[in-house]
Amino acid sequence: MAVRIVLDCPHPYLGPRLRETLFAALGACFAVVGTVAWLLIVPMSVLAIAWLQGENINLALENGRVITDRMLLTTWGVVAVCIALRFRGRGLRLVRGARTSVLFLRRFGYTDATRAVTFAVTKTIGRTWRLVTLDDNQTAPLGIPSGPKWFFTVTHGVMRAVLAPFKILRFYPPALALAIVIIAADVGRAVLWPTRGTSVETVATRYFELFDVMFLSRRLPLDAVQLNGPGAFAVILIIMGWPFVVLPPIAMAVPPWVWLVALAFFVYVAFSIDVVRSADKGRTRHVTDEPGILSAVREVGEASRRLLAPRLFVLRVEPAIWQQTVSSFARHTSVALVDISEPSANLLWEIEELTLRTRTPCVFIGEYDRVAPLGDDRVRSQSEQGFPQLAMLLGQEEVLAYATDRAGRQRFARALRGKLQAATRAGRAA
Repeated sequence: MAVRIVLDCPHPYLGPRLRETLFAALGACFAVVGTVAWLLIVPMSVLAIAWLQGENINLALENGRVITDRMLLTTWGVVAVCIALRFRGRGLRLVRGARTSVLFLRRFGYTDATRAVTFAVTKTIGRTWRLVTLDDNQTAPLGIPSGPKWFFTVTHGVMRAVLAPFKILRFYPPALALAIVIIAADVGRAVLWPTRGTSVETVATRYFELFDVMFLSRRLPLDAVQLNGPGAFAVILIIMGWPFVVLPPIAMAVPPWVWLVALAFFVYVAFSIDVVRSADKGRTRHVTDEPGILSAVREVGEASRRLLAPRLFVLRVEPAIWQQTVSSFARHTSVALVDISEPSANLLWEIEELTLRTRTPCVFIGEYDRVAPLGDDRVRSQSEQGFPQLAMLLGQEEVLAYATDRAGRQRFARALRGKLQAATRAGRAA
């Protein structure tokens, strides 16, 4: 009996997508709450310990409102519960969803299969399934989606711009040394060559007045900038201290909870940006010897379980160990995706390895014009003349066909999602 060639796969598409979106949104809320909890646990614990020791921990705000000890202790309890229940970790897992790795095999050099599967990865299956394929210099690896990548890159740039004024603090030691030299030179001149109005007390008073204007009156001493010692000291104060004069009024105008959420968000971005860059660079791995196979399996598995991970890994494998590589990844992946449009001796060996030895659930796909004869008993024998093993290996399997135009790729992407869902469920049940 001929194999079955299908173009569609019945699947509950809308429901799972809505469920995934809902879980992802809920997970994002959990992750934010968990991150804020980790930021608050130390100060809240200090206040709780102070309250236990009998101290008054009520906080008075400028607008006359008071944060009572009961409110602070309640906040501490909520924060402790969020940490104990691991809100951040659980939220990240909900955002990540259930990840499954897929081994993608096809004849090297057949670009139609690469285009069709790459389209499906970017449109429908890339969030849930992570594909691994061997390199033939025709397949381009796919990193994380462009949306999250640009989001983290732009947000990290905004964070760096917000924190840029405080980078001036790295120059604080030389600026302090220069200020001491200026004051010492001016005071030394007043001691060695005293004149009217330039006594040591007068000189020191000028510098104290500039310091008072800057840090007590919260005003930049712009009018004191002159070509003399106090003027140079004023320039140093303005350059080094302007963030502490200009930014606090702006910060006070924003509600504290906004800053807290922004801080939690920026902390998350700061820790995630390196993960984003690493995931985008980890799309390609080189396997040169047998010990490197297990290392690649472990690295790809760990990367696939992360929140941000490449969607299509490409393994550059030495020809002498490609069979061992296929076997190892077949044992450690949930589903194998096999394109049979152009069967070769190597591809037949891979199908035999998957179906007879590793028993890996397989989803067979192919370009419609090439695989259609396999579904017709009258012309099937002609298509089997070159590779008679193909019919025996496929048996009565169902082959999902795709067309090479955009409409055909869209149809294939939707159907492939359903096939992978069914194969994943079957593999877990087994």
